[in-house]
Formats: sequence, structure tokens, C-alpha cells
Amino acid sequence: MDAEELFRQHLPTIGQIAESICRRNGVGPHDAEDFASDIRLKLCEDDFAVIRKFKGKSSFTTYLTVVMNKRFLDRQRQAWGKWSPSSQARRLGPVAMLLETMVYRDGSSFDSVCQILETKHALAVDRRELLMMLAQLPRRAPRRFEGDASLQTVPSGEGADERLLAGERDDQLAAAEGALRHALRELPDEDQVIVRMLYYEGLSISDIARGLRLDQQRLYPRVRQLLAGLRTTLERQGISADCIKDLDSS
Repeated sequence: MDAEELFRQHLPTIGQIAESICRRNGVGPHDAEDFASDIRLKLCEDDFAVIRKFKGKSSFTTYLTVVMNKRFLDRQRQAWGKWSPSSQARRLGPVAMLLETMVYRDGSSFDSVCQILETKHALAVDRRELLMMLAQLPRRAPRRFEGDASLQTVPSGEGADERLLAGERDDQLAAAEGALRHALRELPDEDQVIVRMLYYEGLSISDIARGLRLDQQRLYPRVRQLLAGLRTTLERQGISADCIKDLDSS
């Protein structure tokens, strides 16, 4: 059987292996779809060169699994670059370093992190403790993927006035972010965790309630009160309503 026919016959298997690799590594649906497309293209390159290297020393499914895992790791290395834990994570210990890595380097959801810590690292997970720990870690820059840098070199169709206004808007948003961080530091520890998990980490109210062992129904009005208080604080510091709306949607 030629390489192209072998590829076509195993397309469902390729999809299943890709899904399994991404699920095991806590990869979200969008990135998982990108990886599946990437691996299909990789297997087709150079007249199916990767498939033609198959010598039959194992099952073809096993061969595909090895090849696809290697490709996944290569993509991760390219996307992450050199990663090192923050000084705060090192101070908090090994669990904090794992938590920071999986959340900010790997982009894993909080639930995925808990499952990985329990199954892969055999750790007894206390969700409340982990959430409190995550709130103490510094925000890390999002992962950069191949092609991001090239966007900076694309000529803009905007005129000088538009670019100036955009720059001013960015400055306003940066000031609003700074004011928000300052306001958060004035809140009690648990309130800081709640707002951070909701605003920065994108957790749902139900996830936060479960993680902090709080009553979910009582958490809804508490969150509304916290956000209203933060909004009032920002407005008193001269942050415009438009900037606050932009923060809400970011």
C-alpha cells in the first residue's frame, strides 16, 4: 500500500490521536483543532515523507502516536521559548511552580490543572488552597505562537491620527489596569481571589464557589457588589466609563 493511501485510510485514527494528545496536555478546543490541522499537513509534506519512513517494526498506529507526540512537543517548544518559574512561584514551592507553568505556559484551565496534579503528579489537591496560591502568582504574558512577530511588520492602513488615538487609548487602558490592580490590593484576601479568578483567569462563578467552598447562590450578589465597588473606585480615580467597559471586555 502506498503512503498516500495509508494516510487516507488512517485519517480517523490521526484525528483520534491528536485529540487524545491535546486532551492529555490540557489544550483548549481551538488550539487542538490547529494542532490536528498542522499534523495532517505535516504528514502530507514532501510526498508523505514521514509516512514513507514507516518500516513496519510496530503497528502503524503506534508509529503515528510517536510521530505526533514529537510534533506536539516541537510546537510547544517553539511557542513557549525558554520558560522559567517566577521568583514568587519559587518562593511558594514546587506545587506553585507546577501551577504557574500549567496555567500561564500551557494555558490549561483550572479544572485541568487539578486533574493533572491529582493523576499525573499524585498530589492531594485542595482547590481552595490552589486558588489562593494562584492569586499570589504574578500574571505571566500569554504564549506567543509562530507568526506573532511578523504581525508587527505588516504595514498599517491607518493614518497618523488613527495611530496616535490608538496609542492614547492604550495608555488610558494601561492606567486603568494599574488602578485596578491597586484597588484589588486593598480588598480582603478572599475577595482578591474571587475577582482575580473571575476577571483574570476566566473561571465561572460555579468553579469559584466549588474551589473556595462557598455557597454559589450567595456568591452571585457578592460578586456584583465587589465589581460595583471596584467600578466606583476607578471612577473616583478619574478612569473613564469607556475604559472601564474596555476592561470588562478584555
